[in-house]
Parts: sequence; C-alpha cells; structure tokens
Amino acid sequence: FSLRPSLTSSSSPQHVSGRHLDQNQHLSLAFGKATKAASVTTQLYDARDPNNNSMKSANPDGLNVSTERTTAEIVSSIKDSVIGAPGEFGTRGEAYFVAQAVLILSIFNGEIPFIGDFVTFLLGPCLVLVGTALIALGVKDLGSNISPWPQTPENSSLVTQGIYGELRHPMYAGLLFSCFGVSMWTGSAMRLVLCLGLWLLLDKKTMFEEEALIDKFQDEYLDYMVDVAGKFVPAVVEEAMPWGENRKA
Repeated sequence: FSLRPSLTSSSSPQHVSGRHLDQNQHLSLAFGKATKAASVTTQLYDARDPNNNSMKSANPDGLNVSTERTTAEIVSSIKDSVIGAPGEFGTRGEAYFVAQAVLILSIFNGEIPFIGDFVTFLLGPCLVLVGTALIALGVKDLGSNISPWPQTPENSSLVTQGIYGELRHPMYAGLLFSCFGVSMWTGSAMRLVLCLGLWLLLDKKTMFEEEALIDKFQDEYLDYMVDVAGKFVPAVVEEAMPWGENRKA
C-alpha cells in the first residue's frame, strides 16, 4: 500500500521526459528537411536562364561562365561605342564629356582641382570689392537724387552719366555682387540661395521703379533704356556670355 505513491512519482517524470525528447527530435528533423528544400529551390531559381526563364542545373561553374560572358559582352559594347563612334577624335564632343566629368567630380569632392583657391579668391573677395566700388560710384553719381524708395521723388532728375552710363542700377548690382562674394568667400550654400532670392526681389523692385521713371521722364527714360541695356551687368558682359547670344537671337 505504501509503495504506490513512490512508484507513481518515480516513473511519471521519466515518461514525460521521454515524450519531450521524441518531440524535439521530430521538430529538429522537420526543420532540417525544410531548410535543405529551401536551399535547393533557391539554387534552382538563381540558375534560371534570364532569356527564356527555363531552369538550368544548379551548377556554380556554369553560373560563373555565364556571368563572365555577360560582362565581356557589356565591356565589348562600351568599347565599340567609344572607339567606333563616327567622326575623328576631337570632333565628337569629347571636350563636353571631359568638362562634365570634371564638374561632377569637383562637386562630389567639394573643390576645383589645381585652381580651387584662385576661383575662391576671384569669386569671393574680388566680388566684394567690385560690389563695394559699384555702390560707392552709384552714390557719388546719383547725388541728391538718392532715395531708399523705388518711387521717384518729385524733385529728382534723370542721371545718365558716370557709372549710370554703363548700368541702369549700379547700386543694386553692387549689393548683389557683394552678397554673392560673401557667400562664395564663406562657402555658405544657404547664403547663396538667399542671394538668388535677393536677385529676384531686386529685379521685381527695378520693374516697379522703372515704371515710375517712365511715367516721370517718359521718352527720355525709354531712350536711356535702349542706350544702356544692362540692368545689373553691363550689356557688353552679357553679350559675351553664352546665354547672351540666345537672348539676342
């Protein structure tokens, strides 16, 4: 009578432990078979012919040969398009390609090779000096006609001499050159974007200002606009630029 609990307590754990061991073995075997099947399926899919989607044998050596053949065909095609292009060397636009490559590399590198410091000085301090000089000349030549408002004062006179014989708005031009120079000097992209906004604003402001000048001086100012075509940049400089020819055409 006293042995029944002892037999039950000693045999039950062994039975449960054995059952758990059998389940783990079955799960391990099932997982191994599934993994092997997935690996074989992946190899067969990677070995598929891209042209007709037919299945090849999963042969790593065959895949390497196919890859090498495709790479050789691509290299051969590029070689034929570069060397076999019509025209003589130097007449097929090679200069454009080289300039494009240099600019792209310079953009990613963040500086211009060999002449980067000179360009920074030319577009930085030099632009600031030019802008300051334009502002000073504009103030001197405008004299008592100067006003911060785009509306023309009643007692003003039309100034067409001095720096105003080269630019219609030299002080605005000097302000733009100085601001662009500071942007380039400090290497600030945000300042450069703000300078573009300032350019657009001043362009709109000069339109409003010139409408008032036409109302006041009429044909005299219209003739002045014909004689002095440059608003912020002298007409001679604009015509020398690539976009100057398109503007004239």
